[in-house]
Amino acid sequence: MRIIKFILIISLLQLTSCCPTWFYSSFYPQRKEKNKNGVSKIHLIWRPNTMRPKPYGSYAADEKYVKNVELFGLNDTISKRCFKSYELENLKRVFLQDTIFDKKETISIRPYITSVDLVQCVGLFFVRINDNINGFYINIPLIKLNDTIFVNGISGIEADSSTQKYLEKKLLEVYDSIEVKKRMEIFMKGRFKERANKEQRVMD
Repeated sequence: MRIIKFILIISLLQLTSCCPTWFYSSFYPQRKEKNKNGVSKIHLIWRPNTMRPKPYGSYAADEKYVKNVELFGLNDTISKRCFKSYELENLKRVFLQDTIFDKKETISIRPYITSVDLVQCVGLFFVRINDNINGFYINIPLIKLNDTIFVNGISGIEADSSTQKYLEKKLLEVYDSIEVKKRMEIFMKGRFKERANKEQRVMD
């Protein structure tokens, strides 16, 4: 009887040691965001490698879930994410005019300086699209004001001098002239590429 128990224990140990390797090669983890009383909680969902990943989604500042937008990096407190759901839906419609954006593709939004632009909810942000084929991130700058969002660098949209002056005037209500100049220089240059691994800027 003891011998049988010993054999069963050895077999069980061998099975459990092989299981992680088999599991990780057959399944992949995918993040899914949940709203826990206004706080973002990320859960991993294990999906078979044979299945296509589900599109990412995030909760906007008004606590509405928006597909194909990733806001995990903005703030754990959902109400502090700056972007309302209708603003994100409008952004997606604008980006559909450009061939780099596919309606099934996920975009992420990052602030220029987390401790400043994200806190003010006014300033420079980047819409980032992952170019998996070429190993780049494509970044499109946007200026967010209290009631309007401006983008620069996608098809059919190019900021002119009058837009620049208007944005400078609005940003000066929040930032000093040096900070406004930094943000406007980046915004006016428009789209740029960034290496996915080294985060190095790549000139078009």
